[in-house]
Amino acid sequence: MGRGAQGHRAAQISLREVLNRRRAEGERARDERRAADLARLRKLQQMQEDLDSQVTVTVGELEKQGYAVLVVADFEGERGNSMVLIGTLADSMRRAGRSKDEVNQFLKDAMSGDFDHLIDVLDQHADVVATTRGRVAASLRELVDEHRDRQLVENPKLLENEIERLKRRIDGDNPAWLH
Repeated sequence: MGRGAQGHRAAQISLREVLNRRRAEGERARDERRAADLARLRKLQQMQEDLDSQVTVTVGELEKQGYAVLVVADFEGERGNSMVLIGTLADSMRRAGRSKDEVNQFLKDAMSGDFDHLIDVLDQHADVVATTRGRVAASLRELVDEHRDRQLVENPKLLENEIERLKRRIDGDNPAWLH
C-alpha cells in the first residue's frame, strides 16, 4: 500500500471517529433533553394535580353557608360607585341569612361617612372580599389601596394630596403634623 492509500485510510478513520463522536454527543444531548422534558412533565402533572385538588367554591355556596361576600370588579365607573358596593354587600348579607336588623344597621352605618369610612364598614361586614378575577383579598382596604397606588404613580399631584390626606387622618386633622 502506498503512501496515498494510507493517508486516505487515515482520513476515513478520522472522519469515522468524528462522525461517531458527533453521534454520541447527539445521543447524549437528546438524552439530556429527554430527562429535562420528563422532569418538566412531572412538574406540570403535579401542578395539574394540585389545581384539581383545590376546592373551588362559588359565591352562592359561600352565601348558603352564611358568609357575606363582596365581589369587586374595579373602582372605575359604575362598579366603583359607593352605592353599588353597599348594595352588593347588602344583597349578599340577605342571601347569607343575616337578619333584617343587621342589614339595616349595615346600611345606616355604611352611608354615614366618607369613602374611607365606607371601606372600613364594608370590611367589617364582608366575610369574604374577592375580585371578579377570582383573587381573594385580605380586605377591601387592600384592594382600594392597590388601586389608589396605581393612580398615584401616574399622577404626582394625586400623590401629594394623598400624603396630606394620610397625615391628617393619622393625626386627626392636627396641623402640627404637617410642619
